Amino acid sequence: NGTLCLGTVITEHSEGIQETSELLDHTVECAAQLAAIAHYYNFDGWLINIESPLEHGSTDVPRLANFLSTLKEAMLKEELHKADTHTQTHTHTHTGGGGASTSSSSSSSSSSSSSSKRVVVYDSIDVNGKVAWANELTEGNRALFDACDGLFLNYWWSVEGLQRTVELSTSPPPAQRTVALSTAPSSTHADHNRMADVYVGIDVFGRGKGLMYTEGRGVADGVGFIAEAGLSVALFAPGWVMECGPARGLEPDAAAVEDAAFWASLGLARIKG
Repeated sequence: NGTLCLGTVITEHSEGIQETSELLDHTVECAAQLAAIAHYYNFDGWLINIESPLEHGSTDVPRLANFLSTLKEAMLKEELHKADTHTQTHTHTHTGGGGASTSSSSSSSSSSSSSSKRVVVYDSIDVNGKVAWANELTEGNRALFDACDGLFLNYWWSVEGLQRTVELSTSPPPAQRTVALSTAPSSTHADHNRMADVYVGIDVFGRGKGLMYTEGRGVADGVGFIAEAGLSVALFAPGWVMECGPARGLEPDAAAVEDAAFWASLGLARIKG
């Protein structure tokens, strides 16, 4: 149905501090393994969710950005390798009257500069390497956004924050940001319009204070605000329908009807349009 299916790398709490450091200390090796896993199991990429403080604070933020961009490059490398292997498999040699020639059922995509796989980072780390949900795109999390394919915003956003996100996602990265990350494989976005790469979070359980939506079908209000801003949506915990919503305790066929009604009520076509 066109919805991305991403794996999740998550580190949390105090035990996650060392796990994240291990990830950053072995960036190339970890990126290569994650890329291989994504391609082997044929899912669409990774959500990187770091919800433990970075061990070395602000010093580790560029290292995290480097990990994101390295993973992005590894995904492309793995995809090109897979495409080249497919091309070689479908290439054959035949002999005609004039001698030998080759033909192929597909052409190599080795000249491609972008991958169909995605690397998305969660809005959970600030410029000081601490766990802090900005709920919008800011100069504090911009470096991580610039290093990968998308940012998954936390769920406690405001309409004003969405407007600031639009402004920042359509402006070029600051020159100093490019210098700071010059040692990392860079993520280039020539048109500077990355509104669609910001996935605004909605928690279907409606957890949090001051939300622009309520739980269940009330999240349609949040979808409306996001659509009006022109950003993308990340819908978290749609299992609400089955766990405590109208489909709870119903037989499978009846539950499926309620689930379909929930999705129909959200007006997600406003995002795709």
